[in-house]
Parts: sequence; structure tokens; C-alpha cells
Amino acid sequence: MTDLSSIAAFLGEPAPVDDVDAYEELEGKWGLRLPEDFKDLTLAYGDQSIAGYLTIFGPELYRDGHPESMRESLEQSRHIPRLILPSAGGMLHWGHTPYSDQLFLVPRPDGRWTVSVWVLTHAEWIDYELTCVEWLRGALAEEVAAEWLPAWEGNFDLE
Repeated sequence: MTDLSSIAAFLGEPAPVDDVDAYEELEGKWGLRLPEDFKDLTLAYGDQSIAGYLTIFGPELYRDGHPESMRESLEQSRHIPRLILPSAGGMLHWGHTPYSDQLFLVPRPDGRWTVSVWVLTHAEWIDYELTCVEWLRGALAEEVAAEWLPAWEGNFDLE
């Protein structure tokens, strides 16, 4: 289990999760194992928006097919440099902002999945060498170079 205390410091303690197998069907369908930190994070805080600005996909949105339904249009964009799951070897689409900035997890050769973002307002692709938990904690603490995110001003309410 991933230590989410660094995230809980900003978002509060997560609600107890009883759906530990929420991603089994998706992993079977896509023929891969999703990163544990992603699953733990999204089971605790997914399917919500942070301060109305940063939406993190979770089990419900994946079950409803939302990220998967966006795959084709995102792959057709000349700005998205890689395939997106369920395309073989693709990135995992795991969140967005209301301004159409898109968050992805990219599988790396060392087995880690690190955050990459398409920032629409800057027309820029940004790779971070951080896992989703590391990146989100850094973004909330304003320690990650992510000027495209809002100044949080202490408002981390979940919606």
C-alpha cells in the first residue's frame, strides 16, 4: 500500500476504500498491471475534482469508459506524442483540468510510470520524472514546476 500521508496533509484523510479490486477488470482487459501508487491514489481521491480545477480519474470514471472514450481523439492530436491505453504500450490518461490540460502516466523501461502533461494554454508537452503521488504532492505544495496550475491559496476542497 502506498503512503498517502503527504497527500492527506492537503486533501484530508481519504474515505475508507472497500473496492480494492476496482482495477482488476480494466487490467485484465488491457493486459497489463497498473502502477500500485496510481491505484492507491485514485481509490482514495479519484473521481473527484481538487478545488474545482484538477480532476483525477478514479474507478468510477474508468468503469464508465470516460478516459478510454477520449483515447481516439487524443491520439489524433498532433500534440500528443504517444499512444494512449488501451493502445499497446500506451500512456494512462489519469486526469485533466477545465482548460483541457491532460495528465498522463507514461510507462518507463525501469518499470516506473511517470507523469507527463499536455498543457493546452502553453501548447506544451511536459515530462516529469515523478510518479503520480510524488507529482501531486509537489503540485499541491507548489514545489513542482507547474505554473500552468492555479495558485491554490490553501483551497484544496474536493468536489
